[in-house]
Amino acid sequence: MGNGKAVIPEAAPSEKISLMDVFSLEINEATKLIESGIATPNDIETGVKLGLNRPFGPVTVAQGLSSSDVLKTLNSLYEKYKIDVFKPSSTIINGKLRRHFHHIRQKRPETKILPRNT
Repeated sequence: MGNGKAVIPEAAPSEKISLMDVFSLEINEATKLIESGIATPNDIETGVKLGLNRPFGPVTVAQGLSSSDVLKTLNSLYEKYKIDVFKPSSTIINGKLRRHFHHIRQKRPETKILPRNT
C-alpha cells in the first residue's frame, strides 16, 4: 500500500466476462464522479471517447439501460467478489440513471491538432 500500485484481490477463475458487468461498473464509476462533482456527464463521455478511442462512453451506454438492470448486475458482482467498487451509486440505487444522463450531448466534440514545436 502507498506505493501507487493497484491492489487487485484474488478471485475465483471465471469462464466468461459479461459485457453487462463491464458496462455496469463503468456506469457506476461515472455516476460516482458526477455525484461528487468531479466531472460532468459530458466530461466523462469526452474523456472515454478521446482517451480510449471508443465511439461512445458510459453515459451513452447508460441511456439504453435501466437502473434496475444495472443495480441487479452490480449487486450480483458485489455479492460474488465483496469489492466496494461494485457497490452501486445513489443515482443507481434511487433509479435515476436515465434522468441523470438525459441531457448529454450526442455529437463528437471537436478536437484541434496543434503544431508541434521542434
